[in-house]
Amino acid sequence: MDNMETEFGSEFPENSMCGECAMRDNFVSLFRRKASYKPEREWTLPDLMTAARECRFCSLVLKVVSIDYTVKDLNPESTVCSMTVEDFGFTHSGPYDPNTVKRVSRLRFDLMDKDLDSSHIDYIQPSYSEYSHRIQLLAPNTLERSRDLMLLGRPIGQAQMDKTLILDWLSRCEADHHNCRPGCWADEPDLTLRLIDVKRRCVVKAPPNCRYMALSYVWGGVEQLQLESGTFARLTKDGGISNGSQDIPKSIMDAVALVEMLGEEYLWVDALCIMQDDLGDKQQQIGKMDVIYSCAMLTIVSAAGPDANAGLPGALPGSRSVTQFTDSFNGVNMITALCPFSSALNLSTWETRGWTLQEKILSKRLLIFTRHQIFYHCNGATWFEDTILENNDSTIDVVLEEDPDEIRCRKPSLELSAFKRYLKLVNGYFSRNLKYEGDALNAFAGLLKSLSAELGDTHIWGLPKSVFDKAMLWQTINHFPDRRNLGFPSWSWAGWKGGDFAALAQRDAMPPKYDIKPVIKWYRPDDHGGHIIIKSFDSGSREKHSDNAWKLSEDAEMGELQYNKALMPPVSHLLRFWTSSANLRVGPIYPSPRGDDWYANSGYEDAFNVMLIEWQNGVAYRVQLPYFGPFKEETWIEANPQWKLITLG
Repeated sequence: MDNMETEFGSEFPENSMCGECAMRDNFVSLFRRKASYKPEREWTLPDLMTAARECRFCSLVLKVVSIDYTVKDLNPESTVCSMTVEDFGFTHSGPYDPNTVKRVSRLRFDLMDKDLDSSHIDYIQPSYSEYSHRIQLLAPNTLERSRDLMLLGRPIGQAQMDKTLILDWLSRCEADHHNCRPGCWADEPDLTLRLIDVKRRCVVKAPPNCRYMALSYVWGGVEQLQLESGTFARLTKDGGISNGSQDIPKSIMDAVALVEMLGEEYLWVDALCIMQDDLGDKQQQIGKMDVIYSCAMLTIVSAAGPDANAGLPGALPGSRSVTQFTDSFNGVNMITALCPFSSALNLSTWETRGWTLQEKILSKRLLIFTRHQIFYHCNGATWFEDTILENNDSTIDVVLEEDPDEIRCRKPSLELSAFKRYLKLVNGYFSRNLKYEGDALNAFAGLLKSLSAELGDTHIWGLPKSVFDKAMLWQTINHFPDRRNLGFPSWSWAGWKGGDFAALAQRDAMPPKYDIKPVIKWYRPDDHGGHIIIKSFDSGSREKHSDNAWKLSEDAEMGELQYNKALMPPVSHLLRFWTSSANLRVGPIYPSPRGDDWYANSGYEDAFNVMLIEWQNGVAYRVQLPYFGPFKEETWIEANPQWKLITLG
């Protein structure tokens, strides 16, 4: 342990192994079994260091855990390296049959600070390291794509991507994925589409029916050149966007070069294709985000850094430095895995920004550049630069194991109902960050438009009118009053800033016998003293309850709104409705409420969703929906509710 910087394993014969590795008869079987939740093996740091001097496998393990940590700085007395088998994916033939499954796993390595005098363990690595700390099987160097090679690792270009692989991804998607075909922007008569001509290096009016790529990136705090009345002449002149332009960020310049390298001519970038100082043009373009991104043949994503100078690592020569280790041990070829899809995205600033969600979802195809590898993500596949996932055999399905993070990072399945997709999108959007709070709906508008064919064109502050009653049941896990976004109504999710969103898909998935039926007639006051009823798809099925203990009138009059502009929010924020109201004592629930009987936790009995409100100057404001779920009807009646007219702001 005196010299902790010794070179390990570089000159070993292939079968050099330590005593414990020598005891494994079939080493490759580790990569074919299901995940183990108990470690397959543990080393103390001194033991691993010693074994790495004589064993090829232990040498590779030490390289994996040392890639982003200086081993010599760790405490040798308490540091333990743990190896577990982790599910990665499997292949199967025809309709799913367990007998045809061929599993591929990876080996995961964690460094832990283990107190030998207690059971306390601290993981040294952060939960999302930008390095993988995993080893996978290495595929032979061949262009073949047989089932035996699926899900195996491959080396990638250390300093630059392999252009032929990127073009192969595009070609496969264009040929095989019908759901990934871009729309036709020329069908939008009101769209003024400007593009960057990557050969002329200037902004042009889009030629009829041309194909183009789009860029999705993080602006950050970078001062950058924008298309404005004062820069229009320069940017529309040949060479206006040149490699020597210091005021054009690296992400844009890399994208221009990449588009040309891939043999395409046009690129759309928001900063240079929208007149930033023309409010009319800006509003029109924001209203067409669904068209712009869904009609792009490919969206290039810069997810490698916090701002517009992050660039596209791997796109150009020398633009990245990737570390992969390979070795052969006992006849098994292995390679270290790079940061996988979900971890790479969760580490990126791009995945946290409000505007980029709709850019991701609306795009038919995404080419995502992260610090260490490139991913291709579309409606039909997710492909990794460092792993063989492209399948030539239509009789074989390749399935990646999906943890919650993996699912959250992917585009919602088109097989879901429109309302469930809406819920997933709101869920994914709610925790993202916006530089300007007033953009809360602008940055989501394209997603609402993309659902309009199924949910209708009209939404009220982000809640689709066609499913208004269900949409009003949105809910956060916790309530934080300081997160109110005062530019929007309290009853809209847009009226709140970030946090953990409690997905309502579970409610939408309730069996028909326990369906959600509206009991309230919602009205919006207008500027002339009248009221407009909100008619949703479910309005016709509005419940008629005979028990007048909680409902005293079916059709009570709204009465005139006594509006005070100085004390009340804008009229457009207000909802008015008659409902059953009761005063209850509320507080946090510390133990699990599942043993209580005052909410509907099973069966198909009648129950009510209730909203907690607080009153200010004659207007009620939404506080929260109780997280424990609906009240039983009999319990609600015991609270002595009163029939009351609510003005909700």
